Amino acid sequence: IRRAVYDAVGGHERIKDQIVEDKALSEQVKWNGYRLVIADGYQMARTRMYTSLPQMWEGWTKNIYLGLRDTPSMLLLGAFGATLALIAALFLPAWPLLGFLWLLKGGGALALGVIAKSLIVWAALLWARAAVSHGLGISRLYALTIPLGAGLFAAIMLTSAWKVLSGQGVTWRGRVYRPK
Repeated sequence: IRRAVYDAVGGHERIKDQIVEDKALSEQVKWNGYRLVIADGYQMARTRMYTSLPQMWEGWTKNIYLGLRDTPSMLLLGAFGATLALIAALFLPAWPLLGFLWLLKGGGALALGVIAKSLIVWAALLWARAAVSHGLGISRLYALTIPLGAGLFAAIMLTSAWKVLSGQGVTWRGRVYRPK
């Protein structure tokens, strides 16, 4: 955002009560008739969103919560997707092993099919995650953390959904935000 536009829309002072200030600032720019372009600034600057698991948990619970609180259908879809991600995170790593055990017990061609298909799914997931990691400039070995990441995301998503449905709201920087 150009400095003149930032100043014209009131800058961060105008949106100081907003939780998601980048979105709120972008809205001010557009609502005031200025042009806004979203661009990849990866080569210009780097930042770290969160530096610890508790910060990540609080921040992402808040972000997901804000995205879901006004859209019940997305809340349900998100909770369903998170449940599937959690199931996949818990059971997908076990499928090749279970197939191998079944093969040892006489499972034959069906057991080989389970092993082959589960390894193909794993290979596709690992390849995709490794490509993303490479694009972000981090080690491709992070692809091996897919089950952990999927499980963590699912837990954050379900926690956020629960906080919306129960009316508890989320905590951000010491303040509690509840659904309206």
